[in-house]
Amino acid sequence: MYRLKNHVFRMAALFTVASFLSCNDGEEGGSGVMPLHIISASAGITTTVTRSAVTRASGTKTLTGEGDAIGIFLKADANYGAVNNCKYTYQSSLSGWGPAAEELTLGVKTAWLSAYYPYKEEQALPAVVLATRAYKAEHEFYYQTFNASYLVSAVNLNLKRAYALIRFSLIRGEADVPATGDSAYPDAGNVTAFGFTANLLPSGQLNLLDNVLTGTISRITVNNEAPEVPFTIGNRTVPAQKDFLIVPTTGYSGELTFTATVDGKAMSGKVTEQSLCGTEGKLRAGVMYEIKVTVRPKALTVSGISREAWDVTDIPGELEIK
Repeated sequence: MYRLKNHVFRMAALFTVASFLSCNDGEEGGSGVMPLHIISASAGITTTVTRSAVTRASGTKTLTGEGDAIGIFLKADANYGAVNNCKYTYQSSLSGWGPAAEELTLGVKTAWLSAYYPYKEEQALPAVVLATRAYKAEHEFYYQTFNASYLVSAVNLNLKRAYALIRFSLIRGEADVPATGDSAYPDAGNVTAFGFTANLLPSGQLNLLDNVLTGTISRITVNNEAPEVPFTIGNRTVPAQKDFLIVPTTGYSGELTFTATVDGKAMSGKVTEQSLCGTEGKLRAGVMYEIKVTVRPKALTVSGISREAWDVTDIPGELEIK
């Protein structure tokens, strides 16, 4: 393992500078420099939801796949030069994480860092573009900011989701359920188009080090994956589910309208702002907003809305949500 040759520590004390330079030349240990040691990395729940607020909860999926990789950024300041996209991989021989090539070293002063998953070689800078779109596991993104130094160089990472999720669960209407007079849906229930329109961030730039998301809200239409993949409506036990990754939005307002073409018939429904996100006017990262839709002979009706932590049961590439 070797040091980041361009990782320049700008310390005022001459003896500290000297120790850094000697470490970068290959010395280990007690000279005031320590390598970053990642003990474990998990992708997990960071939030759970009540009717009006979001609070912290537990629940993680530990990343232990051979070859799993995360990227590390270190923020430039008076003590450190910037380090961009330093790759760490899970190595079963270590039962933990190690640098793929260069080892990131830490001095006495506290450094500000960010880790992200999954690793991308082209992610040269700590600015990530998120996009509101139909869900695919390959678009998932997790990150975490953290501090480390010579004295605290071993860290456990619990990376949080960068996206929110809106899930539509579609079921076939049954006669007199849930209320007397409700009509059953009589036909095959083949859905050939599905989408929704809402006031959201179509895209946003996330600064991984400052933990700041920027973008402009506009009224956008988001459709099922392109090209449209037909599906059949489900039932109360096993609904058909269509998921959408949402760039977290502060200042959400207005109605969400959704449309579907079912057995050749165009249908629509709507959800109010307060029904979707309560009184806070936010769609939060790590939260799943589920809209339960019942298909009736002539309309789509909303039979329930829930907000809950978006649980991790597996990791991107083989990721499932529940």
